[in-house]
Order: sequence, then structure tokens, then C-alpha cells
Amino acid sequence: MAQPATSIAFLTTQSAIALTSHKLKSDSSGRYSCSIDYRNRILFKFVTNPESGEEEILLLTLGSHDDVY
Repeated sequence: MAQPATSIAFLTTQSAIALTSHKLKSDSSGRYSCSIDYRNRILFKFVTNPESGEEEILLLTLGSHDDVY
């Protein structure tokens, strides 16, 4: 089984680049955004699973640009 990507590795993979993932600059809580398509976005953050200690992606919200920002 493949190991999950770390936040830095995830953000530099071709998949993440295609999704235009980026850290939100004005946000101090470590949130990121990626585009699903021209209109819709996903907001997420990287968290540590308290049971396994592994880094995971926590999906925060999904919607149009105006809805999520």
C-alpha cells in the first residue's frame, strides 16, 4: 500500500498542480484551496491523526468561489 503524501509533496505533484492547490495567504490557520473546476473550490487543511500520527487531509468546505471565501 502506498504511503500518503506529505503536505509539501502533495502540493508539488502533478495532480495537485492540475487542481491549482495553494495555501491561503491571508489565513493563519493553515488552510489550503484547490479548484475542482472553473467555478468550484475545496478548502482543506493538513492535520495529524491522533491515533496513527500520520498526516491526513481534512476537507473543510466545498462550493463556489463566493461560497467558500
